[in-house]
Amino acid sequence: MSPKKTDESHRAREITTSLAKMIVKDLQPISIVEDQGFRHFMKVVDPRYQIPSRKSMMTGEIPKLYEHAQKTVKDSMQSASSVVLTTDMWTARTTEGYLTLSGHFIDKDWQMQSCNLATIHVAVQHTADNISELLQKTTDEWGITSKVHAVVTDNGANMASAVRKTCWKDIPCFSLTLNLIGKDSIKADTSLESSFEKGSAIVRFFHHSTRATDKLKEVQNQLNLPQHKLIQAVDTRWNSVLYMIDRLYEQQQAITTTLCLLGRNYMCLCDEEWSHIRQASDVLRPFEEATKEVSAEQYVTISKVIPLVCLLLQKVTTSADQGNSLASQLAAQCKRRFQNIEHNHTLAAGTFLDINFKNIVFSDSANVDMTKSRIITEMQALACAETQSTRHEAARDCINCDTRFAC
Repeated sequence: MSPKKTDESHRAREITTSLAKMIVKDLQPISIVEDQGFRHFMKVVDPRYQIPSRKSMMTGEIPKLYEHAQKTVKDSMQSASSVVLTTDMWTARTTEGYLTLSGHFIDKDWQMQSCNLATIHVAVQHTADNISELLQKTTDEWGITSKVHAVVTDNGANMASAVRKTCWKDIPCFSLTLNLIGKDSIKADTSLESSFEKGSAIVRFFHHSTRATDKLKEVQNQLNLPQHKLIQAVDTRWNSVLYMIDRLYEQQQAITTTLCLLGRNYMCLCDEEWSHIRQASDVLRPFEEATKEVSAEQYVTISKVIPLVCLLLQKVTTSADQGNSLASQLAAQCKRRFQNIEHNHTLAAGTFLDINFKNIVFSDSANVDMTKSRIITEMQALACAETQSTRHEAARDCINCDTRFAC
């Protein structure tokens, strides 16, 4: 083959590999290689390039990329001394159940890494035994079963039981716990029920009426307000209620004016209801901020759990003392769900060892002493194990040395 043909062939392989990477990274459908617009674009870029078929991409380039990525992640995880997993059961729109498992570890360069290990279709019953088997099968495939230090779960009883069956440490997801606290508190506060229902009805009205939406935009423009759409709350996420009432309060003047112009005065919220919405927004916002704070991947979050609980309790207790009924419900829920949080050694040790917090956020000094004592014991045991390992290696090296001299 001539040098020119070789260069063209190499160039074609590079383009095909880049195309496969684009499809994977941008979550593009494989059918993009058959789209007329894309084919025309590639013809302009390089008329000589022959776009691979859909089948060729699925059987060739995409599997190659997967194998390369899998090997890279596997090699990186092998260098880690321990791995923490996060797992969740979820339902697709097709009502099929899936389990997703992610791994988090510190690599050899002391950088935090996170990766998706598997998303598995769970065709069997979601029992603890079946989930436990799936979890262990996946970690066996990645060669990390013995390295798993803990598993963060979605607070489900079956998930917690499944993790315990594998003899791993179960850590309930803090952000999901906050979600449960928010949902249960909002549901329990009957004094807010009427205000929230009327607010939700207003959002539905504007979402279902093109005329009302156009009029709202016109009024927003006249009042120099941001032309933001109203947000509807959903049952599954408490923070969607916060987003809804925040947007309602932001657009209070525009909403009231528009409803009056459209002859919908009966839908308007009164001053007392707007006051309820403002107070609810004020007391819910710290929970939203806490949720975002512990939802990061690029820095440690477990040491922040106890400090955040302490701050949230202070905030809602103060608001409850001022007569905020939702704050009273939030305080009661926090105390119930976090009453023994300082007894959780994983959380307590993470907080105590974090230079930003140490012992200043603990409510009970006895918990600090207990945590400190256990950390010292664990460190001494670790040092002892490392010393024994060093002695064994030294003895083995000595034996090998004597053998070489003997030869």
